[in-house]
Amino acid sequence: MDDRQNSGPDGFYRSFEERYRGSRELIKSRLSVYLPFIRPLRSVYPDAGAVDLGCGRGEWLEILNQAGVQTVGVDLDQGMLTACHELGLTVEHGDALAYLSGLPDESQVVVSAFHVVEHISFDQLQTLVREALRVLKPGGLLIMETPNPENIVVATRNFYLDPTHQRPIPPDLLAFVPDYYRFARTKTLRLQESPELATSKNISLQDVLSGASPDYAIVAQKRAADDVLALLDSCFSQEYGLTLESLAARYDGRIDQRIATVESAAKLAESRALLAESRAQLAESRAQQAELREQEAQSRAKLAESREGEAESRAQLAELREGEAESRAQLAELREGEAESRAQLAELGKREAETRAKRTESRIPELEFQAKLAESRAYAAAHRAEQAESRAQQVEAIRVQHVEAIYGSTSWRITAPLRAVSRSIGIPRMRAVLRDPMWHAVLYVARRPKLKRFGMRILPIPGLLARLQQIRSEQLLSENPPAEVPVASLHNTAQAVKIDEIRHRLSIENQESEISNDEILRRIRTELEHKNAKQ
Repeated sequence: MDDRQNSGPDGFYRSFEERYRGSRELIKSRLSVYLPFIRPLRSVYPDAGAVDLGCGRGEWLEILNQAGVQTVGVDLDQGMLTACHELGLTVEHGDALAYLSGLPDESQVVVSAFHVVEHISFDQLQTLVREALRVLKPGGLLIMETPNPENIVVATRNFYLDPTHQRPIPPDLLAFVPDYYRFARTKTLRLQESPELATSKNISLQDVLSGASPDYAIVAQKRAADDVLALLDSCFSQEYGLTLESLAARYDGRIDQRIATVESAAKLAESRALLAESRAQLAESRAQQAELREQEAQSRAKLAESREGEAESRAQLAELREGEAESRAQLAELREGEAESRAQLAELGKREAETRAKRTESRIPELEFQAKLAESRAYAAAHRAEQAESRAQQVEAIRVQHVEAIYGSTSWRITAPLRAVSRSIGIPRMRAVLRDPMWHAVLYVARRPKLKRFGMRILPIPGLLARLQQIRSEQLLSENPPAEVPVASLHNTAQAVKIDEIRHRLSIENQESEISNDEILRRIRTELEHKNAKQ
Protein backbone atom coordinates (compact mmCIF):
# COMPACT_ATOMS: atom_id res chain seq x y z
CA MET A 1 0.00 0.00 0.00
CA ASP A 2 2.64 2.59 1.04
CA ASP A 3 5.04 3.82 -1.66
CA ARG A 4 7.72 4.57 0.88
CA GLN A 5 9.36 1.20 0.22
CA ASN A 6 10.37 2.63 -3.22
CA SER A 7 12.09 5.70 -1.76
CA GLY A 8 15.59 4.24 -1.86
CA PRO A 9 18.00 2.40 0.39
CA ASP A 10 17.02 1.56 3.97
CA GLY A 11 17.30 4.55 6.31
CA PHE A 12 16.63 7.27 3.71
CA TYR A 13 13.02 7.96 4.68
CA ARG A 14 13.87 7.89 8.39
CA SER A 15 16.54 10.55 7.86
CA PHE A 16 14.16 12.56 5.66
CA GLU A 17 11.44 12.59 8.36
CA GLU A 18 13.89 13.56 11.10
CA ARG A 19 14.92 16.61 9.08
CA TYR A 20 11.58 17.78 7.67
CA ARG A 21 8.86 16.31 9.92
CA GLY A 22 10.55 17.05 13.20
CA SER A 23 12.23 15.30 16.11
CA ARG A 24 10.66 12.40 18.02
CA GLU A 25 9.91 14.60 21.04
CA LEU A 26 8.19 17.22 18.84
CA ILE A 27 6.00 14.59 17.16
CA LYS A 28 5.01 13.05 20.52
CA SER A 29 3.97 16.48 21.82
CA ARG A 30 1.83 17.03 18.75
CA LEU A 31 0.18 13.57 18.93
CA SER A 32 -0.83 14.06 22.56
CA VAL A 33 -3.83 16.08 21.27
CA TYR A 34 -5.63 12.76 20.59
CA LEU A 35 -5.39 11.38 24.14
CA PRO A 36 -8.67 13.08 25.28
CA PHE A 37 -10.40 10.95 22.63
CA ILE A 38 -8.67 7.72 23.77
CA ARG A 39 -8.92 7.81 27.56
CA PRO A 40 -12.77 7.62 27.83
CA LEU A 41 -12.83 4.49 25.60
CA ARG A 42 -10.37 2.73 27.90
CA SER A 43 -12.98 2.71 30.60
CA VAL A 44 -15.37 0.95 28.23
CA TYR A 45 -12.78 -1.43 26.65
CA PRO A 46 -9.92 -1.83 29.13
CA ASP A 47 -8.31 -4.78 27.33
CA ALA A 48 -8.95 -3.76 23.72
CA GLY A 49 -6.03 -3.14 21.40
CA ALA A 50 -5.18 -0.61 18.70
CA VAL A 51 -3.42 -0.73 15.37
CA ASP A 52 -1.31 2.08 13.83
CA LEU A 53 -1.00 1.85 10.04
CA GLY A 54 2.30 3.27 8.75
CA CYS A 55 3.69 3.58 12.25
CA GLY A 56 6.99 5.14 11.14
CA ARG A 57 9.36 5.76 14.09
CA GLY A 58 6.64 4.62 16.56
CA GLU A 59 5.87 7.91 18.43
CA TRP A 60 2.12 7.13 18.55
CA LEU A 61 2.78 3.53 19.62
CA GLU A 62 4.83 4.80 22.52
CA ILE A 63 2.08 7.28 23.58
CA LEU A 64 -0.68 4.62 23.47
CA ASN A 65 1.42 2.10 25.40
CA GLN A 66 2.01 4.73 28.08
CA ALA A 67 -1.78 5.36 28.14
CA GLY A 68 -2.38 1.61 28.77
CA VAL A 69 -3.54 0.67 25.27
CA GLN A 70 -1.79 -2.26 23.66
CA THR A 71 -0.92 -1.17 20.14
CA VAL A 72 0.64 -2.85 17.09
CA GLY A 73 2.40 -0.84 14.41
CA VAL A 74 2.66 -1.80 10.74
CA ASP A 75 5.07 -0.29 8.22
CA LEU A 76 6.87 -1.25 5.02
CA ASP A 77 10.01 0.84 5.71
CA GLN A 78 12.53 -1.36 7.48
CA GLY A 79 14.58 1.62 8.56
CA MET A 80 11.58 3.02 10.41
CA LEU A 81 10.88 -0.34 12.05
CA THR A 82 14.47 -0.50 13.29
CA ALA A 83 13.80 2.56 15.43
CA CYS A 84 10.65 0.89 16.82
CA HIS A 85 12.57 -2.28 17.68
CA GLU A 86 15.17 -0.23 19.50
CA LEU A 87 12.39 1.09 21.75
CA GLY A 88 10.83 -2.33 22.29
CA LEU A 89 7.64 -1.48 20.47
CA THR A 90 5.41 -4.14 18.85
CA VAL A 91 5.55 -3.70 15.10
CA GLU A 92 4.92 -5.71 11.95
CA HIS A 93 6.72 -5.37 8.63
CA GLY A 94 4.23 -5.49 5.80
CA ASP A 95 1.46 -3.82 3.87
CA ALA A 96 -0.84 -1.86 6.14
CA LEU A 97 -4.09 -2.57 4.24
CA ALA A 98 -3.32 -6.27 4.05
CA TYR A 99 -2.62 -6.35 7.80
CA LEU A 100 -5.88 -4.43 8.48
CA SER A 101 -7.86 -6.83 6.29
CA GLY A 102 -6.58 -9.77 8.28
CA LEU A 103 -7.83 -8.50 11.65
CA PRO A 104 -11.05 -9.93 13.09
CA ASP A 105 -14.27 -7.90 13.27
CA GLU A 106 -14.74 -5.50 16.20
CA SER A 107 -11.32 -6.32 17.59
CA GLN A 108 -9.77 -2.85 17.85
CA VAL A 109 -10.67 0.29 19.80
CA VAL A 110 -8.48 2.56 17.64
CA VAL A 111 -7.31 2.39 14.02
CA SER A 112 -4.87 5.18 13.21
CA ALA A 113 -3.05 6.28 10.04
CA PHE A 114 -0.75 9.31 10.52
CA HIS A 115 0.41 10.80 7.20
CA VAL A 116 -0.55 7.68 5.28
CA VAL A 117 -3.58 8.64 3.19
CA GLU A 118 -1.58 11.11 1.07
CA HIS A 119 0.67 8.19 0.02
CA ILE A 120 -2.14 5.92 -1.28
CA SER A 121 -4.73 6.05 -4.03
CA PHE A 122 -8.32 7.05 -3.40
CA ASP A 123 -9.49 3.45 -3.87
CA GLN A 124 -7.07 2.33 -1.22
CA LEU A 125 -8.38 5.12 1.02
CA GLN A 126 -11.92 3.82 0.64
CA THR A 127 -10.73 0.29 1.43
CA LEU A 128 -8.95 1.56 4.53
CA VAL A 129 -12.12 3.28 5.81
CA ARG A 130 -14.32 0.21 5.14
CA GLU A 131 -11.94 -2.18 6.83
CA ALA A 132 -11.49 0.15 9.80
CA LEU A 133 -15.27 0.29 10.27
CA ARG A 134 -15.29 -3.52 10.30
CA VAL A 135 -12.49 -4.08 12.82
CA LEU A 136 -13.48 -1.30 15.24
CA LYS A 137 -15.50 -1.99 18.32
CA PRO A 138 -18.73 0.02 18.77
CA GLY A 139 -17.71 3.55 19.63
CA GLY A 140 -14.17 2.87 18.36
CA LEU A 141 -12.17 5.60 16.59
CA LEU A 142 -10.62 5.93 13.15
CA ILE A 143 -7.88 8.63 13.13
CA MET A 144 -6.44 9.82 9.79
CA GLU A 145 -3.90 12.71 9.85
CA THR A 146 -2.58 14.32 6.65
CA PRO A 147 -1.14 17.66 5.36
CA ASN A 148 -3.76 20.41 5.15
CA PRO A 149 -4.19 21.86 1.64
CA GLU A 150 -6.06 24.84 3.17
CA ASN A 151 -2.57 26.12 3.98
CA ILE A 152 -1.54 27.64 0.63
CA VAL A 153 2.18 27.16 1.26
CA VAL A 154 1.64 23.52 2.27
CA ALA A 155 -0.62 22.80 -0.71
CA THR A 156 1.70 24.44 -3.27
CA ARG A 157 5.17 23.73 -1.86
CA ASN A 158 5.67 21.75 1.34
CA PHE A 159 3.39 18.87 0.31
CA TYR A 160 5.62 18.05 -2.66
CA LEU A 161 8.76 18.08 -0.57
CA ASP A 162 8.09 14.36 0.21
CA PRO A 163 8.70 12.42 -3.04
CA THR A 164 6.29 9.64 -1.96
CA HIS A 165 3.26 11.96 -1.70
CA GLN A 166 0.63 11.46 -4.41
CA ARG A 167 -1.92 14.26 -4.01
CA PRO A 168 -3.27 16.50 -1.17
CA ILE A 169 -6.72 15.58 0.12
CA PRO A 170 -9.09 18.44 1.11
CA PRO A 171 -10.55 18.13 4.63
CA ASP A 172 -14.13 18.04 3.36
CA LEU A 173 -13.36 15.08 1.07
CA LEU A 174 -11.57 13.08 3.73
CA ALA A 175 -14.40 13.75 6.23
CA PHE A 176 -17.01 12.69 3.67
CA VAL A 177 -15.58 9.17 3.23
CA PRO A 178 -16.30 7.98 6.86
CA ASP A 179 -19.68 9.65 6.70
CA TYR A 180 -20.41 7.79 3.52
CA TYR A 181 -19.48 4.43 5.11
CA ARG A 182 -21.86 5.04 8.04
CA PHE A 183 -19.61 6.14 10.83
CA ALA A 184 -21.66 7.77 13.61
CA ARG A 185 -19.85 11.08 13.50
CA THR A 186 -16.64 12.75 12.34
CA LYS A 187 -14.55 15.65 13.65
CA THR A 188 -11.97 17.69 11.79
CA LEU A 189 -8.96 18.67 13.91
CA ARG A 190 -6.73 21.36 12.37
CA LEU A 191 -3.28 21.06 13.94
CA GLN A 192 0.18 22.56 14.41
CA GLU A 193 -0.75 26.21 13.80
CA SER A 194 1.20 29.01 15.51
CA PRO A 195 -0.22 29.74 19.01
CA GLU A 196 0.55 33.45 18.59
CA LEU A 197 -1.36 33.56 15.32
CA ALA A 198 -4.45 32.13 16.99
CA THR A 199 -4.87 35.31 19.09
CA SER A 200 -3.12 37.93 16.95
CA LYS A 201 -5.17 40.81 15.53
CA ASN A 202 -2.57 41.98 13.05
CA ILE A 203 -3.05 39.38 10.33
CA SER A 204 -0.83 39.86 7.29
CA LEU A 205 -1.12 38.42 3.80
CA GLN A 206 1.74 36.05 4.60
CA ASP A 207 -0.27 34.78 7.56
CA VAL A 208 -3.21 34.08 5.27
CA LEU A 209 -0.97 32.16 2.85
CA SER A 210 0.96 30.12 5.42
CA GLY A 211 -0.85 30.54 8.73
CA ALA A 212 -3.68 28.01 8.39
CA SER A 213 -3.10 24.77 10.33
CA PRO A 214 -0.46 22.90 8.30
CA ASP A 215 -1.93 19.49 9.24
CA TYR A 216 -5.41 18.20 9.94
CA ALA A 217 -6.95 14.96 11.12
CA ILE A 218 -10.31 13.30 10.65
CA VAL A 219 -11.50 11.48 13.80
CA ALA A 220 -14.44 9.22 12.95
CA GLN A 221 -16.40 7.28 15.63
CA LYS A 222 -18.22 4.08 14.95
CA ARG A 223 -21.86 3.79 15.95
CA ALA A 224 -22.49 2.67 19.54
CA ALA A 225 -24.82 3.03 22.43
CA ASP A 226 -25.64 6.58 23.41
CA ASP A 227 -23.84 6.30 26.73
CA VAL A 228 -20.66 5.30 24.93
CA LEU A 229 -20.97 8.11 22.42
CA ALA A 230 -21.69 10.60 25.20
CA LEU A 231 -18.23 9.94 26.64
CA LEU A 232 -16.69 11.83 23.72
CA ASP A 233 -19.30 14.57 23.24
CA SER A 234 -17.02 17.27 24.70
CA CYS A 235 -14.17 16.29 22.37
CA PHE A 236 -16.39 16.30 19.30
CA SER A 237 -17.98 19.66 20.25
CA GLN A 238 -14.70 21.61 20.38
CA GLU A 239 -13.11 23.56 17.52
CA TYR A 240 -9.50 22.92 16.64
CA GLY A 241 -6.95 24.96 14.72
CA LEU A 242 -7.13 27.79 12.18
CA THR A 243 -8.99 27.61 8.89
CA LEU A 244 -8.05 29.49 5.79
CA GLU A 245 -11.47 31.13 5.84
CA SER A 246 -11.05 32.44 9.41
CA LEU A 247 -7.62 33.88 8.64
CA ALA A 248 -8.89 35.44 5.42
CA ALA A 249 -11.88 36.90 7.28
CA ARG A 250 -9.61 38.34 9.97
CA TYR A 251 -7.31 39.72 7.30
CA ASP A 252 -10.26 41.23 5.46
CA GLY A 253 -11.49 42.70 8.73
CA ARG A 254 -8.09 44.26 9.33
CA ILE A 255 -8.01 45.60 5.76
CA ASP A 256 -11.55 46.92 6.16
CA GLN A 257 -10.54 48.53 9.42
CA ARG A 258 -7.50 50.09 7.79
CA ILE A 259 -9.65 51.23 4.88
CA ALA A 260 -12.15 52.68 7.32
CA THR A 261 -9.30 54.39 9.16
CA VAL A 262 -7.94 55.73 5.87
CA GLU A 263 -11.41 56.84 4.82
CA SER A 264 -11.91 58.49 8.20
CA ALA A 265 -8.53 60.18 7.85
CA ALA A 266 -9.45 61.19 4.30
CA LYS A 267 -12.77 62.61 5.49
CA LEU A 268 -10.96 64.42 8.29
CA ALA A 269 -8.41 65.73 5.81
CA GLU A 270 -11.25 66.76 3.49
CA SER A 271 -13.03 68.54 6.33
CA ARG A 272 -9.78 70.23 7.26
CA ALA A 273 -9.27 71.19 3.64
CA LEU A 274 -12.80 72.62 3.51
CA LEU A 275 -12.10 74.46 6.76
CA ALA A 276 -8.82 75.77 5.36
CA GLU A 277 -10.62 76.79 2.17
CA SER A 278 -13.30 78.61 4.17
CA ARG A 279 -10.59 80.29 6.20
CA ALA A 280 -8.82 81.26 3.00
CA GLN A 281 -12.07 82.70 1.64
CA LEU A 282 -12.58 84.56 4.90
CA ALA A 283 -9.01 85.86 4.74
CA GLU A 284 -9.57 86.92 1.12
CA SER A 285 -12.79 88.68 2.13
CA ARG A 286 -10.96 90.44 4.93
CA ALA A 287 -8.20 91.40 2.51
CA GLN A 288 -10.79 92.87 0.15
CA GLN A 289 -12.35 94.78 3.03
CA ALA A 290 -8.90 96.00 4.01
CA GLU A 291 -8.31 97.16 0.42
CA LEU A 292 -11.65 98.99 0.45
CA ARG A 293 -10.76 100.60 3.76
CA GLU A 294 -7.37 101.55 2.38
CA GLN A 295 -8.99 103.12 -0.68
CA GLU A 296 -11.43 104.95 1.58
CA ALA A 297 -8.52 106.13 3.74
CA GLN A 298 -6.69 107.33 0.63
CA SER A 299 -9.79 109.20 -0.46
CA ARG A 300 -10.08 110.77 2.97
CA ALA A 301 -6.39 111.64 2.89
CA LYS A 302 -6.81 113.30 -0.49
CA LEU A 303 -9.85 115.16 0.80
CA ALA A 304 -7.84 116.23 3.87
CA GLU A 305 -5.00 117.36 1.61
CA SER A 306 -7.50 119.31 -0.48
CA ARG A 307 -8.93 120.93 2.62
CA GLU A 308 -5.46 121.59 3.89
CA GLY A 309 -4.55 123.26 0.59
CA GLU A 310 -7.73 125.28 0.74
CA ALA A 311 -6.95 126.29 4.32
CA GLU A 312 -3.41 127.14 3.31
CA SER A 313 -4.74 129.25 0.47
CA ARG A 314 -7.04 131.01 2.91
CA ALA A 315 -4.13 131.51 5.26
CA GLN A 316 -2.03 132.90 2.44
CA LEU A 317 -4.90 135.18 1.44
CA ALA A 318 -5.21 136.24 5.06
CA GLU A 319 -1.48 136.85 5.15
CA LEU A 320 -1.75 138.95 2.02
CA ARG A 321 -4.58 140.88 3.55
CA GLU A 322 -2.69 141.20 6.77
CA GLY A 323 0.38 142.36 4.85
CA GLU A 324 -1.73 144.90 3.07
CA ALA A 325 -3.18 146.03 6.37
CA GLU A 326 0.29 146.15 7.83
CA SER A 327 1.45 148.30 4.94
CA ARG A 328 -1.41 150.62 5.55
CA ALA A 329 -0.65 150.57 9.27
CA GLN A 330 3.00 151.35 8.61
CA LEU A 331 1.95 154.19 6.35
CA ALA A 332 -0.25 155.48 9.18
CA GLU A 333 2.67 155.11 11.59
CA LEU A 334 4.69 157.43 9.42
CA ARG A 335 1.97 160.00 9.96
CA GLU A 336 1.70 159.48 13.66
CA GLY A 337 4.16 157.96 16.14
CA GLU A 338 1.57 156.03 18.08
CA ALA A 339 0.61 154.01 15.00
CA GLU A 340 4.21 152.66 14.92
CA SER A 341 3.75 150.82 18.24
CA ARG A 342 0.47 149.29 17.05
CA ALA A 343 2.06 148.35 13.76
CA GLN A 344 4.73 146.48 15.70
CA LEU A 345 1.95 144.69 17.51
CA ALA A 346 0.47 143.84 14.11
CA GLU A 347 3.90 142.51 13.09
CA LEU A 348 3.86 140.26 16.12
CA GLY A 349 0.39 139.16 15.10
CA LYS A 350 1.68 138.44 11.62
CA ARG A 351 4.48 136.24 12.95
CA GLU A 352 2.07 134.45 15.18
CA ALA A 353 -0.23 133.92 12.18
CA GLU A 354 2.72 132.58 10.16
CA THR A 355 3.58 130.15 12.96
CA ARG A 356 0.00 129.00 13.18
CA ALA A 357 -0.21 128.68 9.43
CA LYS A 358 2.72 126.23 9.53
CA ARG A 359 0.75 124.07 11.92
CA THR A 360 -2.18 123.75 9.57
CA GLU A 361 -0.91 120.36 8.30
CA SER A 362 -2.21 118.66 11.44
CA ARG A 363 -4.69 121.34 12.66
CA ILE A 364 -6.87 122.20 9.69
CA PRO A 365 -9.96 123.29 11.66
CA GLU A 366 -7.85 125.38 14.03
CA LEU A 367 -5.95 126.83 11.04
CA GLU A 368 -9.18 127.92 9.42
CA PHE A 369 -10.22 129.52 12.70
CA GLN A 370 -6.86 131.28 13.00
CA ALA A 371 -7.09 132.41 9.39
CA LYS A 372 -10.45 133.97 10.12
CA LEU A 373 -8.97 135.47 13.29
CA ALA A 374 -6.01 136.85 11.32
CA GLU A 375 -8.42 138.21 8.76
CA SER A 376 -10.41 139.94 11.50
CA ARG A 377 -7.21 141.28 12.95
CA ALA A 378 -6.23 142.57 9.53
CA TYR A 379 -9.57 144.29 9.26
CA ALA A 380 -9.04 145.70 12.75
CA ALA A 381 -5.53 146.88 11.82
CA ALA A 382 -6.94 148.49 8.69
CA HIS A 383 -9.60 150.11 10.84
CA ARG A 384 -6.96 151.34 13.26
CA ALA A 385 -4.90 152.63 10.34
CA GLU A 386 -7.90 154.52 9.08
CA GLN A 387 -8.45 155.92 12.57
CA ALA A 388 -4.76 156.87 12.78
CA GLU A 389 -4.99 158.55 9.39
CA SER A 390 -8.12 160.37 10.52
CA ARG A 391 -6.39 161.46 13.71
CA ALA A 392 -3.36 162.59 11.71
CA GLN A 393 -5.64 164.65 9.52
CA GLN A 394 -7.27 166.10 12.65
CA VAL A 395 -3.84 166.91 14.12
CA GLU A 396 -2.85 168.50 10.82
CA ALA A 397 -6.03 170.56 10.83
CA ILE A 398 -5.41 171.66 14.44
CA ARG A 399 -1.81 172.50 13.53
CA VAL A 400 -3.00 174.62 10.61
CA GLN A 401 -5.46 176.38 12.92
CA HIS A 402 -2.69 176.96 15.46
CA VAL A 403 -0.40 178.32 12.77
CA GLU A 404 -3.13 180.58 11.51
CA ALA A 405 -3.85 181.69 15.11
CA ILE A 406 -0.14 182.35 15.66
CA TYR A 407 0.08 184.34 12.43
CA GLY A 408 -2.94 186.43 13.46
CA SER A 409 -1.88 186.95 17.09
CA THR A 410 -0.57 190.21 18.60
CA SER A 411 2.56 188.42 19.88
CA TRP A 412 3.40 187.34 16.36
CA ARG A 413 3.19 190.94 15.19
CA ILE A 414 5.16 192.18 18.23
CA THR A 415 7.93 189.60 17.69
CA ALA A 416 8.25 190.38 13.97
CA PRO A 417 11.40 192.47 14.57
CA LEU A 418 12.82 189.63 16.65
CA ARG A 419 12.22 187.11 13.82
CA ALA A 420 13.85 189.48 11.37
CA VAL A 421 16.90 189.61 13.58
CA SER A 422 16.92 185.82 13.92
CA ARG A 423 16.77 185.38 10.16
CA SER A 424 19.66 187.75 9.79
CA ILE A 425 21.78 185.79 12.32
CA GLY A 426 20.38 182.32 11.44
CA ILE A 427 17.70 180.23 13.11
CA PRO A 428 19.91 177.39 14.46
CA ARG A 429 22.29 179.78 16.03
CA MET A 430 19.50 181.81 17.56
CA ARG A 431 17.93 178.67 19.02
CA ALA A 432 21.19 177.67 20.58
CA VAL A 433 21.66 181.15 22.06
CA LEU A 434 18.09 181.43 23.43
CA ARG A 435 17.57 177.84 24.65
CA ASP A 436 19.18 178.09 28.06
CA PRO A 437 17.73 181.51 28.91
CA MET A 438 14.31 180.28 27.86
CA TRP A 439 14.62 177.15 30.11
CA HIS A 440 15.64 179.28 33.08
CA ALA A 441 12.84 181.75 32.43
CA VAL A 442 10.24 179.00 32.19
CA LEU A 443 11.46 177.34 35.38
CA TYR A 444 11.48 180.68 37.17
CA VAL A 445 7.88 181.37 36.21
CA ALA A 446 6.80 177.77 37.05
CA ARG A 447 8.12 178.07 40.60
CA ARG A 448 6.05 181.24 41.20
CA PRO A 449 2.32 180.61 40.96
CA LYS A 450 1.24 184.24 40.76
CA LEU A 451 3.69 184.99 37.99
CA LYS A 452 2.58 181.76 36.25
CA ARG A 453 -1.10 182.79 36.31
CA PHE A 454 -0.23 186.22 35.00
CA GLY A 455 1.75 184.70 32.16
CA MET A 456 -1.18 182.44 31.28
CA ARG A 457 -3.51 185.40 30.96
CA ILE A 458 -1.16 187.37 28.71
CA LEU A 459 -0.10 184.33 26.65
CA PRO A 460 -3.33 182.68 25.54
CA ILE A 461 -1.79 181.21 22.37
CA PRO A 462 -2.21 177.36 22.65
CA GLY A 463 0.79 176.48 20.55
CA LEU A 464 3.11 178.83 22.36
CA LEU A 465 1.80 177.79 25.77
CA ALA A 466 2.26 174.09 24.86
CA ARG A 467 5.79 174.76 23.71
CA LEU A 468 6.69 176.53 26.98
CA GLN A 469 5.17 173.65 28.94
CA GLN A 470 7.22 171.21 26.83
CA ILE A 471 10.40 173.11 27.61
CA ARG A 472 9.50 172.95 31.29
CA SER A 473 8.83 169.21 31.22
CA GLU A 474 12.05 168.48 29.36
CA GLN A 475 13.96 170.43 31.93
CA LEU A 476 12.28 168.57 34.80
CA LEU A 477 12.86 165.19 33.16
CA SER A 478 16.49 166.03 32.56
CA GLU A 479 16.83 166.79 36.28
CA ASN A 480 14.74 163.77 37.46
CA PRO A 481 14.71 160.94 34.85
CA PRO A 482 11.79 158.40 35.26
CA ALA A 483 13.75 155.22 36.15
CA GLU A 484 10.64 153.14 36.78
CA VAL A 485 9.30 153.54 33.23
CA PRO A 486 12.18 153.62 30.70
CA VAL A 487 11.40 154.67 27.16
CA ALA A 488 13.10 151.58 25.76
CA SER A 489 10.72 149.39 27.78
CA LEU A 490 7.75 151.23 26.32
CA HIS A 491 8.98 150.62 22.77
CA ASN A 492 9.65 146.92 23.46
CA THR A 493 6.04 146.30 24.51
CA ALA A 494 4.67 148.31 21.59
CA GLN A 495 2.78 150.55 24.04
CA ALA A 496 4.87 153.81 23.88
CA VAL A 497 3.03 157.11 23.75
CA LYS A 498 4.27 160.51 22.92
CA ILE A 499 5.59 162.19 26.03
CA ASP A 500 4.92 165.57 24.43
CA GLU A 501 1.22 164.76 24.24
CA ILE A 502 1.12 163.85 27.97
CA ARG A 503 3.07 166.91 28.95
CA HIS A 504 0.76 169.14 26.92
CA ARG A 505 -2.33 167.67 28.56
CA LEU A 506 -0.86 168.01 32.07
CA SER A 507 0.14 171.60 31.36
CA ILE A 508 -3.43 172.42 30.33
CA GLU A 509 -4.81 170.70 33.43
CA ASN A 510 -2.44 172.66 35.72
CA GLN A 511 -3.06 176.14 34.34
CA GLU A 512 -5.52 177.02 37.07
CA SER A 513 -3.84 175.27 40.01
CA GLU A 514 -0.46 175.10 41.52
CA ILE A 515 1.41 171.78 41.12
CA SER A 516 4.93 170.87 42.06
CA ASN A 517 7.51 169.40 39.74
CA ASP A 518 7.46 166.11 41.63
CA GLU A 519 3.69 165.88 41.26
CA ILE A 520 3.99 166.42 37.51
CA LEU A 521 6.57 163.65 37.21
CA ARG A 522 4.46 161.31 39.35
CA ARG A 523 1.37 161.86 37.20
CA ILE A 524 3.38 161.30 34.02
CA ARG A 525 4.72 158.02 35.40
CA THR A 526 1.28 156.95 36.63
CA GLU A 527 -0.34 157.47 33.26
CA LEU A 528 2.47 155.69 31.46
CA GLU A 529 2.20 152.72 33.83
CA HIS A 530 -1.59 152.70 33.41
CA LYS A 531 -1.27 152.51 29.61
CA ASN A 532 1.40 149.85 29.91
CA ALA A 533 -0.87 147.78 32.17
CA LYS A 534 -3.72 147.99 29.65
CA GLN A 535 -1.47 146.71 26.90
